[in-house]
Formats: sequence, C-alpha cells, structure tokens
Amino acid sequence: MTGRGLTVLYDEACGVCTALAAWLVGQGDGLVVAPIGSHLGDRLLRDLPTGERYATVHAVDSAGRRFSGGNAVPVVLGAMRGWGHAAALARRSPLVTRLGYRILARRRGAFSRLLHLAARERVARGDVSLTDDSGERLVNRAPRRASHRPRSRARSRDARPVS
Repeated sequence: MTGRGLTVLYDEACGVCTALAAWLVGQGDGLVVAPIGSHLGDRLLRDLPTGERYATVHAVDSAGRRFSGGNAVPVVLGAMRGWGHAAALARRSPLVTRLGYRILARRRGAFSRLLHLAARERVARGDVSLTDDSGERLVNRAPRRASHRPRSRARSRDARPVS
C-alpha cells in the first residue's frame, strides 16, 4: 500500500498524538495528516459521535474505508516509506498490535506529561501548525531549533526573585 489517498486523523489536544502526527508528515507519498477537529476530520468522521472520534486515531483510505485504533497501525505503517516490514508484522500479530495501541491510548496523557509533549506548546513552538482542509499542508513540521528541552527544576528555582 502506498500513502496515496490515506488520511490519518489524530487528537490535536493530545501531546503524544500531535508529536506522532508531526513525525508522520512527509513519511509517505500522498499521506495526509489532519486533526480530528479539522473540517476534513469532521467530514470523514461525521457518522461518529464526538467521544468516539477522539477515542482513537483513525486512518481513512481512498475508498473511504476507516481503520481505527490498533487496526489503523498496520495501514499507516504500510503507507510509510521504509516501514513495510513493520506493517507486515503488525498485520500478522493483530491482537498484539491492538493491545499495544490500547495501552498507549489509555495512558497517552501520562506519556505526554512524562515526555513533555504538551500539544499547545508544540503548536506555539511551531513544531506543528494546523490549517484548514483545503488539501494543502494540514500539518507541517517546522525546522528544529538547537535546543527545545524543558527547563530543569533547579534552573527555574534559581530564576525566582529573592524577597
């Protein structure tokens, strides 16, 4: 499978999801990455209630078939250049793939905090930018800065004013 006609829809309020979406951009020819809350997400997921939309990642192919959660993993991997073997492994082990996805999805808030991946901070920093669904660059990756690590606690304590 190629990336042509595959749209990946992610939760734009989730830090891990936003980081993975930024990484996905440019990984496959014709692979479109868009927030669930975008016009494109609304259109492709119109039959799902909001809670179900934001419960998992979704991949929609050119035929309109939707793959959600762990079922989307082999489809997305197969659309990426150089990930064919990983896609085949995910297809051969569907229970393990779905279980791994479920574990990550249920703890995505904790993973986001642990890895300092706040979605709003990534958008503000310019790592991810969101636009409309005109078909052009729904998500893009900005050039990396020399250092974008969060400040350590010791450094922030030293910066406090003395009273």
